[in-house]
Amino acid sequence: MAISFFLSQPKTANGMEFPVGEIGLPTVYPLQAEMKLIIKIKPTNTNCWCVPWVKAQLGITESMGDAKDWKPNTQIPTIGAVVITRESSLGHVGLVTDYDPAQGIITISEKNFVHCTVTHGRKLSVNNPTIVGYWVKNL
Repeated sequence: MAISFFLSQPKTANGMEFPVGEIGLPTVYPLQAEMKLIIKIKPTNTNCWCVPWVKAQLGITESMGDAKDWKPNTQIPTIGAVVITRESSLGHVGLVTDYDPAQGIITISEKNFVHCTVTHGRKLSVNNPTIVGYWVKNL
């Protein structure tokens, strides 16, 4: 199971379309908040762990270790990135489903932040001291 990315292509006030980056993610522009990237979370059977759930969403089959073992490859949050935190002794990972750069807030979907449950909509400040960084597939 993997995340499906859908990108709406809204127009600016003068009718121009926002361009899309080479890997299908929005290119950063001042009015990026008008561009909506919709992430479709697929149901998985990954028991009660955050790492297998994130791996299943992204179609990752190789071993990544515990969440604390994930090495960030960027410090810039993007929709679809994995957020890596130190919220437990084993670390924690979730998927960034929304990012408001003006407010400095990310919204995440994750498994096992609430015991054995997939949750959506938790908001974190990008300055939250538990955030280690972000991991983007194929970056």
